[in-house]
Amino acid sequence: PVCKLVGSVCTVYLLEKSRVVAHDPAERTFHIFYALLAASSEEKKTVWAGLVGMSSSDFVYVGETDFQEWDGLPDCEHYAKTCKALSVIGIAGGALQQLMQAIVIVLQCGQIVFEQTKEDGQEHCIVPSDCMEEVRALSELTGVSGDNLLSSFTQKTMITRGETFVVPLSPAGAKDSRDAFAKEVYAKAFLWLVREINAATSAHENYVGTRKASDRSSDFGMIGLLDIFGFESFPTNGFDQLCINYANEKLQAKFTFDVFKTVEAEYIAEGISLDDIQYDDNSDVLDLIESRNGLLALLEQECVRPKGAPREFVYKIRSEHRASKCLIADKQNGKVLGPLEFGVHHYAGEVIYLTDTFLSRNQDVISPDLYKMALESSNEILSKHLTNNSMFKKDGDPGAKQVGDSSNGIQRVKSGSVVDTVWSKFRGQLTRLMKNLEHTKSRYIRCIKPNTLKKPLLMQHSGTVEQLRCAGVIAAVAITRSSFPSRLEHKACLERYQVIFRPEKPFRPRPKNFDVKEELQKVLGQALSDFVPQEQDEGKDSFVLGKTRVYFRAGVLEFLEGKRVDCFDLWANDIQRVARGFFVRKVTRAIKLAQILELYKDKGDVAIPIQSRWRIVMAQKEVKKRKYDKLHGFASMLEQKRSSSITRSPLRKVGKLNLSMWC
Repeated sequence: PVCKLVGSVCTVYLLEKSRVVAHDPAERTFHIFYALLAASSEEKKTVWAGLVGMSSSDFVYVGETDFQEWDGLPDCEHYAKTCKALSVIGIAGGALQQLMQAIVIVLQCGQIVFEQTKEDGQEHCIVPSDCMEEVRALSELTGVSGDNLLSSFTQKTMITRGETFVVPLSPAGAKDSRDAFAKEVYAKAFLWLVREINAATSAHENYVGTRKASDRSSDFGMIGLLDIFGFESFPTNGFDQLCINYANEKLQAKFTFDVFKTVEAEYIAEGISLDDIQYDDNSDVLDLIESRNGLLALLEQECVRPKGAPREFVYKIRSEHRASKCLIADKQNGKVLGPLEFGVHHYAGEVIYLTDTFLSRNQDVISPDLYKMALESSNEILSKHLTNNSMFKKDGDPGAKQVGDSSNGIQRVKSGSVVDTVWSKFRGQLTRLMKNLEHTKSRYIRCIKPNTLKKPLLMQHSGTVEQLRCAGVIAAVAITRSSFPSRLEHKACLERYQVIFRPEKPFRPRPKNFDVKEELQKVLGQALSDFVPQEQDEGKDSFVLGKTRVYFRAGVLEFLEGKRVDCFDLWANDIQRVARGFFVRKVTRAIKLAQILELYKDKGDVAIPIQSRWRIVMAQKEVKKRKYDKLHGFASMLEQKRSSSITRSPLRKVGKLNLSMWC
């Protein structure tokens, strides 16, 4: 059927918002930060005058970068390009300013630092005086008073049994609360942008083309594109890496299953038994991570426990899963793991995780104080959309939701903290993603970076192989080659290995309509008569003839290639023998001729009569030959005339016969 593109819808899965507050020094954080900070002074003034003269190195969340351009354009040009693209979907003027201000608010949160102090015998954190200018800047951006900001970041309100307590936070707790707020603001700004894009591009809302009356809006066809981060393994790996690698394990399981189904379909089409398909999947790793008592379930339990600690979390992992082959509990390559470390044998390799921040990262709790503070913001993304998790405008409530309301969909424990952890949200999104993928016909595109220098025509082999392994390509190849590692088309196989075949009868050309499979059976059967299979293939056929291909067990193709080379060696010996004999005879004749010439070089008076006599003999032979040819030609001419005369006139028969006899 003829189809055309009538719209698009964006769906957010597993936003890597942890990159907002921390990123690997060798990498960059989100590009929009660099583009905004590299914009011209006039462009910065339209967002916030305080940005003028600021660069990426002035913000803690961004820092220095060695790359000033990407996709062939500098960061400053990318900002103008981004604004132009946003204007196409109606984000311009005040809407664009609010979006960019929300991004600046995220950056400005990272500028606030906290110190420990002691007052009235109690320890709590404060913002030092030299940081108050940063607080005033954040107050100007958000429209919230400085005192409200300070109290929201440095203390937490707890409600128990109808009583309200204000608990001061430690500097580490205040920093975690600040980072959680910054990540939440960025995530909700991202969702706000997704809602605006979907409202502008959704076919359900914008398509006005001609359709049949029976068609419904749900009848639109769909082509989905999923862009997701790859397997991660750094010198120090935390909770974010575990979640990312778990998502990759789930996708690898789907990829493995799809490859298996492809191989299964090929075997059915070729008429090969499905019992020959053997492969290893990563179900044991998934059980370790997501089972009822898996790693993440134990982490959830430890987060709920009043005195949960990373050390206890690691102890429970080692106690519960010590028998698992996928868990690295004590040592890795001879190195003893610390009390806060454990490792996992992922499909792409071993990864050691440090759990010191697992609990805080998983909770990622935004206190009710920060939500209430956001409600007072003059930026609508903070005041109206900080609790909106929808990706479509029609599903989201643009109005502000009071954190204390029971109807806002946010459940809380007695302390007033939000129950939903990062892992629970992550698991819900991943579950929906996998369900959607199960109802699609997936195609996989693996992006490989050939070198780290970003130069053309340069291949770093070790890094490329590592990427192929991490992308699951090598595992997929292992599945497709598990039972029959090698395969060849019938015709190609016969042409390549018929040189090995030694027929009992003398060789005769094959008829044009000969049976290829029958011939292959003879050739391969004879060639593999002395083949010794590998241990796991004992008692099995060395090869199987499909309808269009020949499938070989492990080691068979190498054995055939060795025999083919041996045949070429024998033929080479025969060719060399003939060639050497030819050259030796040629040299021998030259030597003999030289000896004769040397013998008779001073006897010219004898040679001349011999040559004359020889020429006479040869001339006489030539004369006799010419006479014979002439006479034979004359006789042939007479015979032809005689035959024609007999045909024309019977009366002249006698005369002609006499003439013939006389001749």
